[in-house]
Amino acid sequence: MILFSESLEGVSNEDQLRRLADDANRSSVVISAVDPRGLVYTGPTAEDNLSRSSPQAIARISGQRTQQLIASQNGMVMLSQKTGGLFIQGNNDIPAALQEVIDDGDGYYLLGYQPEQSTFDEKNGLKFHSIAVRLKRPGLHVRSRTGFYGAPDTRKAPPPATKQQQLVQALVSPFSTGSVRVRLTTLFANAEPQGSFINVLLYIDAHDLAFKQEDDGSRSDLLDVAAVTFDADGHQVDGVDRTYRLRFPRDAYDDVLKKGLVYSAHVPVKKAGPYQMRVVVRDDSNQQIGSATQFIDVPDLSKDRLVLSGIMLAADRPQSSAAPAAAEGAVAADDPDSTPAVRIFKGGTEHGLRLSDLECARRQRYEAGTGSADTPVPRRSAGIRVNARASQFRPAIESEALHRSRETGSPWRLCHADRYR
Repeated sequence: MILFSESLEGVSNEDQLRRLADDANRSSVVISAVDPRGLVYTGPTAEDNLSRSSPQAIARISGQRTQQLIASQNGMVMLSQKTGGLFIQGNNDIPAALQEVIDDGDGYYLLGYQPEQSTFDEKNGLKFHSIAVRLKRPGLHVRSRTGFYGAPDTRKAPPPATKQQQLVQALVSPFSTGSVRVRLTTLFANAEPQGSFINVLLYIDAHDLAFKQEDDGSRSDLLDVAAVTFDADGHQVDGVDRTYRLRFPRDAYDDVLKKGLVYSAHVPVKKAGPYQMRVVVRDDSNQQIGSATQFIDVPDLSKDRLVLSGIMLAADRPQSSAAPAAAEGAVAADDPDSTPAVRIFKGGTEHGLRLSDLECARRQRYEAGTGSADTPVPRRSAGIRVNARASQFRPAIESEALHRSRETGSPWRLCHADRYR
């Protein structure tokens, strides 16, 4: 297994890495790590203001950055060493690094021994047993597994005990869980007074929820939702958690099973840039988990220019409850498939394509006193083409390319909308 990573600081705890390496060793997996940054320069650069810095301060810059580089690589070094793999750094030729790892696996010696039975006795506690392989011939170096935990292969890790532990474990896991089927759509929005945020639209398959039948024939359930953003370095930035109490009359329950559920949650974002959104849904009745992941690029609204922040596609017209700046909670929709949360359309359906939240570059002129909030927005041209296979769709209804969005109440926000058949 080849691991590409710029940092494993989030799992730099030695005990965590040993357990991860132990799982890999029990599965006969050797992990080699490659730092894709290549040769990293840690000295001062043109971005550093060194005009008033002493030689000692300049030297400290290089020392601090070197320590940061070493700290980011410690996890990869430890994981490679404990599984008998290679760690490759300072190489700008990624194909050559891959070839080095592949060539290293061409030949190896398979050694084994049988530990005493007491080694795997759980009464003695879970201990780490070190293994060392030594060579008698000088000038040679050997790489091998460094040890193992004294736990039998049949031993299973205890499941998370609390709701919070279940949600956290699912959020940090790199794999999606499908016990509760979830479809995720992320839309950027900016509105007063909360500022910029990501509208998280969730479509949940109601067949996967364990509804309880009440005395009056209605169905009820409790749903926990957690949404977290991670930055480009894999660090958690912001997050929200919500609990929804579901209750449907007898005659509406069958409709819910057929159509599913759509919910909206708002996650704040303070800075522009790329983010990874991870969402976890937990059914409180049977403690089943569902998760989904999506990437989103948050635009920079501080610059005086038009910025495209999101695209919504829905049947006919985007419903107000599914719009980027809509309120949180359940999204009312006669047909959830036609909402931006799902976007599955029946043949012959008229679609609405909406470019939302385009920031107008007239804030500076208005604040300078040369314009007003009532100044008409100049007409601008915008062309949109929607292609499906070899067919090109054109707007079914000619509309004003850019017009002011009265819904948002902001004189700086524009939107574009077209309808397609």
